[in-house]
Amino acid sequence: MGLVGGFGVVLTGATGMVGQAFLRQRGAHPVHALVRSPDGRDWGEGVHVVRGDLHGIPDALFPPYPYVVLHLAMKQRDTDGTGFERTNVDGTRRLLTRLQGDCRGVLLGSSMSVYGSGPHRGVKEEHPLRPITALARSRVAAEDVVMEHAVRNGLHAALLRPRFLLGRGDRFVLPAMVKLLKRGVQVGG
Repeated sequence: MGLVGGFGVVLTGATGMVGQAFLRQRGAHPVHALVRSPDGRDWGEGVHVVRGDLHGIPDALFPPYPYVVLHLAMKQRDTDGTGFERTNVDGTRRLLTRLQGDCRGVLLGSSMSVYGSGPHRGVKEEHPLRPITALARSRVAAEDVVMEHAVRNGLHAALLRPRFLLGRGDRFVLPAMVKLLKRGVQVGG
């Protein structure tokens, strides 16, 4: 049995680092990917690209067979000054209200930032949430929306809370570490 059994996947955040990694490792699972701008790239066999975003979700995003949702689309930086709520919370709510057909569950990409400042050693999922930043608070609110929807509709749900993501496509962690090192700041213990 593969990652999600015999199901298809509805993927948001397909152009991001984790979304791209998922697409490379998905095996034969068919994917319907919500993408703002397909950019002419080769998405690969079995990937149905649906143009749109969390504020305008086309019906074509949802396949006519059983699927799970891997929701990775989150506003990470507030470059336009509009905050995080509209995309991260309202967009998540909008996605969930649009689920059609035979949705079996939702996996939400969140972050350990929901626990507050680190070092996060020994943190378990029942650890108290203490989000400090507006982004982390929006992640907690999105998590609440997902869990409430799952309970209300009898769906499976899981929250993915990684700390740092390193790898192909990283635009944040390693570049920030390089800047610190160039300034003479010691990174790590």
